[in-house]
Amino acid sequence: MPINKLASMVKVSESTLRRDIMQMEQENIVVRNKGRITLAENVTFVSARKDVNIVSKQKIGAAAAKLIENNDTIYIDSSTTTLEMVRKIPRNLTLNIVTNNLTIALELEKYPLINVVMLGGMLMNGTSTLLGGIAERNLEGLFFDKAFMGAGGISNEGVVSYYFVQVMNFMRILLEKSEKIIILADSSKYNRNCFVSMITPDMIDTLVTDYIPEELKKHYASFNVNIVHG
Repeated sequence: MPINKLASMVKVSESTLRRDIMQMEQENIVVRNKGRITLAENVTFVSARKDVNIVSKQKIGAAAAKLIENNDTIYIDSSTTTLEMVRKIPRNLTLNIVTNNLTIALELEKYPLINVVMLGGMLMNGTSTLLGGIAERNLEGLFFDKAFMGAGGISNEGVVSYYFVQVMNFMRILLEKSEKIIILADSSKYNRNCFVSMITPDMIDTLVTDYIPEELKKHYASFNVNIVHG
């Protein structure tokens, strides 16, 4: 992808993006060739993101894990931040957890008191995520006390967006089936609009974050969104 197009998509200046790309080149995450950027060989979308803002993600994950209560039935979305939350879930809780992420499911295998349900579906290459008609049909028959979800971006209007159009139908069903929507997002997600806008402020119960701009905080307050700092 050309650098100017990528800069426009992620809403940063080309100079800022070039600095970030230089850093990722040094870490062998991306390859730059004639003004175009591609992931390096054997680097997946998830592996490219997993160490970005890792300390913030760990703190957010720990704060989000405190919102889980004994006997909850919860959904955990496919994100690097929700994975950090899973690692902080207390071992003494009895829970029913549904996920569409293979890495999260394997992490939950370590918890003897947690019933883990995989939705099935088609594997999206490089994401460890299962989506598609099978996942959507299986989701239809379930209900969740809480859904813990990451974010690709959060606009200045507080709308949560995602990278992949394939999530649209799945997300619509999930939002209908969840009593509470809890978003986990670090400060790098603000003022960013990804491809698919999905979750408006009126749908959000809680935002768990390391920082939130004051104007966005006031905007969310008008929708009674709880802000939890990690």
